[in-house]
Amino acid sequence: MNWTQNPIDNFVLQKLVENGLTPAVEADRRTLARRVSLDITGLPPTPEVVDIFVNDDSPNAYEKLVDSLLASSQWGEHRGRYWLDYARYADSHGIHFDNFREMWAYRDWVIKAFNQNMPFDEFTIENLAGDLLPNATLEQQVASGFNRCNMTTNEGGIIDEEYAVLYTRDRTETVSAVWMGLTAGCATCHSHKFDQLSQNEFYQMAAFFNNTTQAVRDGNIKDTPPVIAVPMEADRNRFEALPPLIAAARAAAEKRGTAARVEFDTWATSATPETLGEPVSAKGLHLLAEMNEGDGKTLGLTLDDSPVEVTLNDSAT
Repeated sequence: MNWTQNPIDNFVLQKLVENGLTPAVEADRRTLARRVSLDITGLPPTPEVVDIFVNDDSPNAYEKLVDSLLASSQWGEHRGRYWLDYARYADSHGIHFDNFREMWAYRDWVIKAFNQNMPFDEFTIENLAGDLLPNATLEQQVASGFNRCNMTTNEGGIIDEEYAVLYTRDRTETVSAVWMGLTAGCATCHSHKFDQLSQNEFYQMAAFFNNTTQAVRDGNIKDTPPVIAVPMEADRNRFEALPPLIAAARAAAEKRGTAARVEFDTWATSATPETLGEPVSAKGLHLLAEMNEGDGKTLGLTLDDSPVEVTLNDSAT
């Protein structure tokens, strides 16, 4: 019997002994490393991680192993995938043509939130209404992708109003299951038989999700509007700096264009053959066509320094 410093653990152990049950012998360190790594990261431990744990004689060696696994990016990836299942995340529309949908930015936001240990109340707000927060950041707008993970369609035979209701129902049922632990779908037809949720309350909650600007038909396009550009993190500073630079460059080009037009018009009205300088030499040109014959039917060309005449037909323009 291995007693611990935790009185609750010791109480449980005592009760097991009193009932004739004894805990299994503690697993060896390599087995423990494998178990905890699979649980925290979803991956087996590397040989280096196992060796460090096996050779660590300190009394908190196991706690240090757990902390190191929690600090890895794989922790957020492993836990995030459960959340993405709840959010019905997919890189496709789900119905009809089942086109590709570019939702990876929301996936990455979820993983990052887990790895940063974001408080759950903040996590909840940004998932449900990040885009409605005052001065919402790009990250907060991405977070509201939770409500954009619903399946959509563009099938010709659908009734638009019916599918608008289905989209709203999907969002209501998903939020109910994720945050309230309720199978709220029962209340779409009648008050819930097992949970305290009336049919009226279901549709009161559904009203929150019935004001979307997302069209019922997805148009068979990759991403349905509204859509925001999400540059890679390494590019975001430059991405944010570019709009004012582009606007300034366009303003300068327009200003120069206006000034140049005045200069050009002045030159065009005063230019003479003498002021134009020496004509460009045609020597060495493969083809020279002056196109100054007017309405004539014969076009004079110079081909490799030799004069050539071409007769035009009535269809020539």
